[in-house]
Amino acid sequence: MDGILLEFPLCCLAFGSTKDERLNHIISYSIVEHAIKIKTRINQRVELLEDKAPYDYNPDIEIHKKVVIAGDELGISLGGIKHTFKNHSTLESFVDSYRSEYGKDAYCRIGKQLCFEVRDGGFDYNLFTVLCAIQSNIGKKKKFFRITKNNIRYRMHGYKTPKIALSENLSTDLLLTDRQIGRKIELLNAKKFFSKFTYAQRQTFYSTRLNDEELRQAVFDSKVYWAKKKAGNEDREYSEKIKSQLRLIKCNVSKLGEVKVS
Repeated sequence: MDGILLEFPLCCLAFGSTKDERLNHIISYSIVEHAIKIKTRINQRVELLEDKAPYDYNPDIEIHKKVVIAGDELGISLGGIKHTFKNHSTLESFVDSYRSEYGKDAYCRIGKQLCFEVRDGGFDYNLFTVLCAIQSNIGKKKKFFRITKNNIRYRMHGYKTPKIALSENLSTDLLLTDRQIGRKIELLNAKKFFSKFTYAQRQTFYSTRLNDEELRQAVFDSKVYWAKKKAGNEDREYSEKIKSQLRLIKCNVSKLGEVKVS
């Protein structure tokens, strides 16, 4: 959409009792986390933005300045700084509790504009959570990744694994069937939120960086590479190259010795 992404832990999708509560806290959390990372030219930058500052902005508080800058960089109009901090603090406590219990969590990087559309009812919430589940697997660095429907089934509710969902007593009534998940995946793919390729009708790969054809080629290259690796072909090829080079060196050394003797 506008290219601006919000970042938040996957477990945030398990927070709260309503969609609006969840999304509002995720938005506030993302703003403050973005603000914390701002380190340079704070005073100079905030001077140009003070007319956009919310009613409870205090120019004597450093983090207030950073939040105003963060709001501008993310393209979000701040309703109130204290309210933003309160939401962030509440969700942060939830995230910290999750991490202390289950360890490091996966992260979602989702378009800011889409988050607002979901909150305001302009985009289906279940489609959004399926997208979050897929994106949390791919992450920042992977070009593509194999993801199962069962993985999506639990991640869309904020749980990295079925074991965690079981520990948190996730109701089985909330779980979608493979067919329901498949329909949502097809719709998201048609809307070009990601590319996907199913290999041999059983392994589905996803990417947010490659188009469908590039993804098919990437999976092809990967499958062939690991097949050769498993067969040892590449190792044998390079072993023969090394041996050939060593024989050549020995031959040259022998010839040099013969010249010196003569």
